Amino acid sequence: MSNLPYALMLEGIVSGSPVAFDDGATARFQMVISPTGDEATEMILPCVVTDLAKAALELNDGDFVRISGDLILAETDELWIEVLLLERIQALPQPTATDTAHTACHVLREVEWEAFVHRDVLSGAAPGTACIRLYVSPTADYVDDLMIPCQVTNPDQAALALTELQDRTIVRVCGDVCHSAISGALWLNLQQIEIVGAPALDAVGDGQASLEIRDHMYVVTDLGNSYLSVFTVAGDWVGYASGRDDVNTKIEEYEHKALSDT
Repeated sequence: MSNLPYALMLEGIVSGSPVAFDDGATARFQMVISPTGDEATEMILPCVVTDLAKAALELNDGDFVRISGDLILAETDELWIEVLLLERIQALPQPTATDTAHTACHVLREVEWEAFVHRDVLSGAAPGTACIRLYVSPTADYVDDLMIPCQVTNPDQAALALTELQDRTIVRVCGDVCHSAISGALWLNLQQIEIVGAPALDAVGDGQASLEIRDHMYVVTDLGNSYLSVFTVAGDWVGYASGRDDVNTKIEEYEHKALSDT
């Protein structure tokens, strides 16, 4: 299946500093978008800028921006916005239209993702449904990370979500990426949820941690320390990494030792 381009216009807030690639010819950054003003619909989308890379690299964390471009959903199931127009704005407009029932739903494509649950799972507006947000980390670069709200309408899957999932639970999911023409919201309509593993939260001192899934392992980042703690999905200790680049080294050393022990 080929890449799926889908034209969008979005307004949001730059999260973190843009990163230059290809000697500055391309810029990438994350954008926080809350199309309805409701935290449950808030998302983080990765953005890729080529023609306007210089302007994008001048953006700062917290800047308000308006972008137009194509939503790209690749064969690898990676998702990003290919930015064609970029404009700084003074403030975000108040949401003027909501579509909580998703009556204007456009189903874009089915995806399969390994991700972790972001914060609490909530009951949906209709009985037997649930709402969750998933954090997807498809590559080693944080600017490619995606957070997307999800609707669970299958009663059995919703019951599983409400009773078994918690903040930072690692899951493998299958569902349809959807878009509302009214609110501009993007979400994942989940059909299947499989629990892969739960993070070793005891390793995080103050509980203020972020997770990044890497090669079926996960990285627990204690924001109070300068290192990354690497575990397997099963909770086995891999080691401390001095930074993101060192994570792959720790994983390779762990796998080499595991092979040597067999």
